[in-house]
Amino acid sequence: MDKLKSILGFILGMGSFIMAAQTSPKVEALVDTLSLTIGEQMRYTIRVEADSTATVKFPEGQTFLPFELVEAFDIDTIKSKTSYNFVRQYALTQFDSGRYTLPRQRIFVNGLLYQVDSLQVEVATVEVDTVSKQFYEIKPIVVTQKNTTGWWRPYAWGLFVVLALIGSYLLIKKTRQKVRERKREIPPFERAINALQAIEASSLNEQSEYKKYYSQLTDIVRNYIEDDVRIDAMESTTKELILKLELLKDSGKLSLKKETIDNFKSVLQTADLVKFARSTPGVGIAQADKAVLEVVVKETKQALPEPTEEELRKNEEYLLQLRKEKRKKQLRWSLIGSVSVLVIAWGIFSLIYGVNTVHDTVFGHPTKSLLENQWTTSTYGAIPTTLSTPLILIRQEATSPALQEFLMNHFEASFYTKLSVEVVPKEEKEFDMQSRVEKTVSDYEEIGAKNILIKQDEFSTPNGTKGVKVHGSFDYGETDSIRRAYVILNFVEQGGYQQIQMVYDREDRYAERIIDRIIASIQFSKEE
Repeated sequence: MDKLKSILGFILGMGSFIMAAQTSPKVEALVDTLSLTIGEQMRYTIRVEADSTATVKFPEGQTFLPFELVEAFDIDTIKSKTSYNFVRQYALTQFDSGRYTLPRQRIFVNGLLYQVDSLQVEVATVEVDTVSKQFYEIKPIVVTQKNTTGWWRPYAWGLFVVLALIGSYLLIKKTRQKVRERKREIPPFERAINALQAIEASSLNEQSEYKKYYSQLTDIVRNYIEDDVRIDAMESTTKELILKLELLKDSGKLSLKKETIDNFKSVLQTADLVKFARSTPGVGIAQADKAVLEVVVKETKQALPEPTEEELRKNEEYLLQLRKEKRKKQLRWSLIGSVSVLVIAWGIFSLIYGVNTVHDTVFGHPTKSLLENQWTTSTYGAIPTTLSTPLILIRQEATSPALQEFLMNHFEASFYTKLSVEVVPKEEKEFDMQSRVEKTVSDYEEIGAKNILIKQDEFSTPNGTKGVKVHGSFDYGETDSIRRAYVILNFVEQGGYQQIQMVYDREDRYAERIIDRIIASIQFSKEE
């Protein structure tokens, strides 16, 4: 019995050992090379062997320093006979030669920490052929004119759209005006007769057609009476209009027959019945009423007295006054139309591009012009420092044999940039960067900066170069002081000290984009 228990215990122990061995994860790291040249990429692979239910967390971000992470690839899962392999690859690079240690990486499997060993990687320089190839002296900086190619295109398109809208409006308005003037050129009598003859009564069927027919007939005659007889006919009722005609007849100002007035009154009453009582008199009566109105217009024309010289003169003055008022009205509406088109165009472009962008595009903005300018990438100084800037930096007179300075704009400009390159003596073991920064801030005070706010942070460019960033703001100006901001980037690279100053108005909405673009272009290379 004791022997049987011993055998069973051994079997259970071996089973537990085997199960533990099967579930215990295995972590390893591999590289495709331990020797590469500057800028060349290497593949760093982390492989975790575990069961299918394992939760694996790989390294993220810049955990490979001093190597720069170029790309982290997606995790691959490979199934084997008894487990799963979780594999992730990283592309790494380095831009300075030397022997570097790739640090140990931390991997978490099911919440437990595992680490892989560090690796030694050799980064070699690219050999330069200095024997068979001829080298030349660095050419001096050439000041070029600002590139203004194509600056007018957005303004031209905007102006074209505005002019097109204004032109369309004026064309439509002028066309309508010509139509009205053409109608006015025809005498009222002929216009009324032609309009009456153009109306047909043969196709009248429904009551709505009779209503439209009689409305047209009476409106034509009423308009004629207003134009030639000079009485308010359109706004008068049938009773009021007939009464006005009878008063003119009795006063001798209109020698119109009583029969004509009665016939006109009869047609107007029929029209009222059609329009308000939904009457349908029939096609025959409709045609007869049209003929009656033609006679009324003709007899009214004959009954009008000949105008006197004074009336003709007053009429001429009246027409002249009408033309003046018409020109004023046209000018006023043209101005209103132009302003409306401009306001509408401004609103549309503001909704699409933003109010500030439209305002700065139309009226101009100094730093926006710099941002949209054709930038230049140049290398400056005895210790080559490469920058991209909207304008070429101009070399200044040297104040020290070891110091070189390059400027873009003056200190009061909307955006001021200064690059200082100083050769650090080899015997200077500990470089005092802080004193240089303090000297720069004191220079600001000497120029006229007040109430200087200073902040200092560690800094790294997008390509991995580390430095110190000093930034803040200050008041500048004697009478109307403004708040300006500054950024001072400090580097100690290639045996030298490089300082980049950028000063701008704190409320400038384009300055940050210029700064980011300059910072992204910073590069230091070894002096050949």
